[in-house]
Amino acid sequence: MTSSIQDRAQYGPYCGYHQTWEGGSLKDLTEVGPGTPSGELLRRYWHPVYIASDVGELPKLIQVL
Repeated sequence: MTSSIQDRAQYGPYCGYHQTWEGGSLKDLTEVGPGTPSGELLRRYWHPVYIASDVGELPKLIQVL
C-alpha cells in the first residue's frame, strides 16, 4: 500500500509518515535465534501452521519459513 501526499497532509505531523528512524537495528525485536529474547518469546507459544482438517493419521512433513 502506498501513501500519497494528500494522505500525509491529512494525518498531520504526528503520524509515522513524517518520522524517520535514525537508530540502529533493534536486535531485541529482530533476532529470533536460540537464546535471544524474541526467540524465547516465540518458542513459548503454539503457532498454527497447517489446516487441522487436512491432518490425517500419518505425520506430514512441512517446512515453516
